[in-house]
Amino acid sequence: MSKVRHIFWDQLPKWISNVSKIDKDWTLSLQALEGHSGQVTAVVFSPDGSLLASASDDNTVRLWDPATGEARGTLEGNSGPVMAVVFSPDGSLLASASYDNTVRLWDPATGEARGTLEGHSGRVTAVVFSPDGSLLASASDDNTVGLWDIASGELFEWFNHGYS
Repeated sequence: MSKVRHIFWDQLPKWISNVSKIDKDWTLSLQALEGHSGQVTAVVFSPDGSLLASASDDNTVRLWDPATGEARGTLEGNSGPVMAVVFSPDGSLLASASYDNTVRLWDPATGEARGTLEGHSGRVTAVVFSPDGSLLASASDDNTVGLWDIASGELFEWFNHGYS
């Protein structure tokens, strides 16, 4: 019996007559997705919930089917740990932030690389798409935020925090 069930068992309403039997080894975990050879640093669901992406310090991003736990692919190409991943609002792109100072863009449907955004002089630690998916912001430990135009892959604007 779970701890929660045990604590509240005496408060069970009288009108409940059929209580499900749960195994003693029951946990909240539905499944464990295994495959990375290093620490998992970030996870994100696609906008429609059909994919889960995980980033790792093994320099890869893995794609999973969250309903079955089946591996859908491994995105390789980074030469440093991947610290963050994000899907575009329409789910057609996946961006990964890496300690190799780059942001990589991927097609999550095929696993193909769509481009590399370069310009940071330090490790890229975070990425986020604008609500319309036309821009991507990247944060780096070089004290800058890069704002990228997704259509062209060009840097739109640098924001420097001015810290030394």
